Amino acid sequence: MKLEQSIIGRLTALVEEIRRLGESEFPYPYSESALKDLRAFLEAVLERIKSQDELADKETVRQACRVALQNMVDYLPIAGFLLRSTNVRNAFEVVHPLFRMAATLLEPGKDAKDANIRLLLSSEWDYSPFIYRLLPALPGYVLIGLPAPESANPLLIPLAGHELGHSVWLKYNLQTELQDACTDAVVQVLQRRSQDYNRVFPYKIQPDTDLRRSIFHLGQWRAASEWTLQQAEESFADFIGLHLFGFSFLYAFAYLLSPGLTGRSESYPSSKARLSGLERAAQRFNVAVPREYADLFDCDLEDVGDLSETSQFLLSVADEARDILEPRLIERAADLVAASSVQLSSEEETNRILERFKLVAPAEHCRGLADIFNAGWLVAEDPGFWKELPVVHERRDEILKELVLKNIEVFEVEWRMRRAI
Repeated sequence: MKLEQSIIGRLTALVEEIRRLGESEFPYPYSESALKDLRAFLEAVLERIKSQDELADKETVRQACRVALQNMVDYLPIAGFLLRSTNVRNAFEVVHPLFRMAATLLEPGKDAKDANIRLLLSSEWDYSPFIYRLLPALPGYVLIGLPAPESANPLLIPLAGHELGHSVWLKYNLQTELQDACTDAVVQVLQRRSQDYNRVFPYKIQPDTDLRRSIFHLGQWRAASEWTLQQAEESFADFIGLHLFGFSFLYAFAYLLSPGLTGRSESYPSSKARLSGLERAAQRFNVAVPREYADLFDCDLEDVGDLSETSQFLLSVADEARDILEPRLIERAADLVAASSVQLSSEEETNRILERFKLVAPAEHCRGLADIFNAGWLVAEDPGFWKELPVVHERRDEILKELVLKNIEVFEVEWRMRRAI
């Protein structure tokens, strides 16, 4: 079997499968255009393999085959995501308003119809919402996945704000902007905790040690700097989601993730730090935090016992360094949202919509998505809501979700009518 022929066969099968997917019905255009772009990308990869000359260097051919194989591994899940984005389980009513929010956030000052981004919302067989990033085949696309059992639940859409936060992080290259600040924060913590450092590492901190320049020391603590930057991105994404959607982001966050898991990822802040950060950001953004919110989470159960003593120390350093950066992350999120002119929520508008929900009717002339979701969560958190309407109250959760989606649909229709005038 010739290696390139095997790769050609596999690539051809994938391209053909994507072609068949392209014959599906598409409720909105972005899924269809993404499939066309993905197919064109893979066809170009296929053509490069086919065009290899018989006399080409063997290693050159193998390298081309390795690249092709990696593309297949990377993009087969994307094809599945694009197919699931056409499934009726998704809340299609949300797609266009959420796209406009994303466009306003990521391309401020540009009309949504001229925006370069394309947003897709789909179900995923992964419990936590996430975003696909850095896809060379699909530049400009923002792909947000929600857990399949909840993909039709509009009250979880505010969690997309966190995923949009990752896109903002990439858009404004905040990793580069904050790299030196992360290093400074880590070095500050290490110098303060020099005794702990000297206990776990062979190269000790001396009075004249320059932790930034010594290659021996840098190799010992570099992981802490990397984890700090990763944690900073996750915190920043939280702050963007909170600022965009208000307290509905907090409710959706708790609904999906409380009481929390016992494991701890080095790239995420601890649950305790994450919650305290959200509370501080909420104070800065004038967002009301639900009463006893932190009690919904078991922050003390996070276990790092499977990490080595050295890794546990570095993780604790990263945690402290992220704490140092937190105020800057909150302000950066505030500045970027303010610069985007995204319509934020207000208590008055949320209460106005809530009054219409009492009548089991959508509200007209809504200003933005956040107020609709905030009103929806106020209903969800009030077990006595619609109690005077027994038939409605009996199906309260189902009717609430339908009502929120209907209100978003009214919001979208009114926006289109205004544009047509």
